[in-house]
Amino acid sequence: MERRTYLASVSAGVATLAGCSVPLSSGTDRAEWTFETGGSVSSPPLVHDEVVYVGSHDHYLYALDRHDGAEQWRFPAGQKVIGGVATDGNTLYWGSFDWQVYAVDRPQARDGTPRLRWVFETNSAISSTPVLDGETLYIGSQDRSLYALSKGDGSLCWSFETGGNILQAPAVTDDRLYVGSNDNRLYALEKESGDRQWYFETEGSVGCIPAVVEETVYAGSYDGHLYAVAADSGEAEWTFSTAGRVQSSPSVVDGTVYVGDREGIVYAVDAETGDELWQYETAGTVWNATPLLDDGVLYIGTGRRGGGGVHALDAESGERQWSFETDGTVHDSLTLADELLYFGTRQSGSTSGKVHAISLG
Repeated sequence: MERRTYLASVSAGVATLAGCSVPLSSGTDRAEWTFETGGSVSSPPLVHDEVVYVGSHDHYLYALDRHDGAEQWRFPAGQKVIGGVATDGNTLYWGSFDWQVYAVDRPQARDGTPRLRWVFETNSAISSTPVLDGETLYIGSQDRSLYALSKGDGSLCWSFETGGNILQAPAVTDDRLYVGSNDNRLYALEKESGDRQWYFETEGSVGCIPAVVEETVYAGSYDGHLYAVAADSGEAEWTFSTAGRVQSSPSVVDGTVYVGDREGIVYAVDAETGDELWQYETAGTVWNATPLLDDGVLYIGTGRRGGGGVHALDAESGERQWSFETDGTVHDSLTLADELLYFGTRQSGSTSGKVHAISLG
């Protein structure tokens, strides 16, 4: 495939360093509740119908009251749960490191018991979050394959094998799926059949969830670049160089791409040109987190030696609004529901983890 590469401008006249190694504040007044599990929590929480659903390395999926963090139930998941949960309102779907995809009917009453509907076994551990689209569930596995399953009974619709582990969820559009792999490629697949439409080659693993806006796919790579690729052809539109490898999944809002890198820098990039608008240095590491934008504020979690935290930045300028310090690494994305941010942490030097709820106000 012919690749056209346009390096993003990072000249001082265009890019502005909005923050530089700003220490996290304790922010304890924002804390609403915490819930401790028996293992690290690197799963992004799902909030649905007043309940927080989140997996843990302690081999359980938890259902917590979203207002006070009280445990409603837990379900054995066979092994650690790293990815997130999807739901159609009645059934919960997730993958586990025991190689299986689970479908569990959630109880309708607070004191009810969840019921296993089906399981589907892949050939390796699952770290990606499933994606529901109509009657089909899409999920990647570290056996190198992306699976399309019937959400009703877990039967296989199709599978597509790449050359490397699939660590994150695909992006789903009306007619295509876009998914990254550890074989350094971003793939476009036909949604109904799983047939490959094209692939785009990078110089490192593509371990993020692609973002698709209009006719462009945005994805980062462990090669230290953020790419904009034509959705119909897979041709490069522009390439933006970062300071470290990009494991974070990009967000695209109002013509701006937001993404973090492993050096702990958060970037705002013009979605059309690839020019840098601003950058903010967190003094930590941005792992799998997808930047979350709400009401002009960008929220992102980070990790560092001995802890981590949440940063709230002005989306237009990159200036810090506030920060919240945790005693563990915020490894994945934040979830916002009714002015509360929910997230998990991996505790440093401990086998335990925590689920947090903090206030925006």
